[in-house]
Amino acid sequence: IGMTIFAKDLAENENVYLSEKVIKIDILHNSVNIICDSNKTFEAKKIVMTCPLPQSLEILKTSDIDYPKDLNTILYGKAIVGLLEFNSENNTQYDFNLLKPNSNIFTIANNQAKGISNKLALSVVMSESWSDYHFNLEDTELLHLIQIELQKHFNSELPIIKCQLKKWRYAQPSTVYNEKHVSLNNGQIIIAGDAFGGGSIAGALRSANSAFEFLNTSI
Repeated sequence: IGMTIFAKDLAENENVYLSEKVIKIDILHNSVNIICDSNKTFEAKKIVMTCPLPQSLEILKTSDIDYPKDLNTILYGKAIVGLLEFNSENNTQYDFNLLKPNSNIFTIANNQAKGISNKLALSVVMSESWSDYHFNLEDTELLHLIQIELQKHFNSELPIIKCQLKKWRYAQPSTVYNEKHVSLNNGQIIIAGDAFGGGSIAGALRSANSAFEFLNTSI
């Protein structure tokens, strides 16, 4: 099961707006206006901000909304991810779900073994230090370097037929805030996410549960 399937399932019957960049939040008496760079404005009673914390804080700063200043101390590590598809009938050396090979490669996930790909396909997440050092290189060069690291690990040439690169500037928080969520302006704005519950999808879920319980009791 891929990571996006949960969000897609939750959003199936909802009105979801894509490719909208929020630039400012206006606090009104009983509502909140969300202003986008497309000139669209959305009005809500409350909003929950779950994007990477530095992005949420940037919006709050632009909107002149106060927040606990120690949130500024939460930093994120980068991650460069190679998505590689193979033309190989011999899958015995790739008989795994997840590996943590060495200091340069953080994890290798076998998407075929996980049941989300019909063909042999690996998601290769490079380490935080490697990603930070190489982050500004061109995509083609990064994919080449990732393939070299893979060949070192498997000690063989890899028959790669397709490859794609992803850059995550905010991959994982280096530290975690001491509360599961933060409420601002008497509960009109709630900030949540992996910076609060822990640097993983499970941590993000813990924070989401905390925010939900708060919203449920404040209605």
